[in-house]
Amino acid sequence: MRLAPPSKATVHPAAPRGTALVVAPTTSYGAGTDYFWEDVVAAGRLILSKKIMPTDPRKKTADGILLHRVPYSTMLRWKG
Repeated sequence: MRLAPPSKATVHPAAPRGTALVVAPTTSYGAGTDYFWEDVVAAGRLILSKKIMPTDPRKKTADGILLHRVPYSTMLRWKG
């Protein structure tokens, strides 16, 4: 059995043990905006009813915001 290599975790000696630290993520997920399950279902229904094409979730508004709020990669399994 092989063991995982040791962690390269950083120790923060300035904070006493038990102190909560705030960690800010350096990246965001693909959509870059918030969306909810209802948004996924709505886009899925439009795809299944053939009101939009499966590639339409890639479309953006003039502002660069996703037209259907849900990223294309999330909608791939809804091709029907």
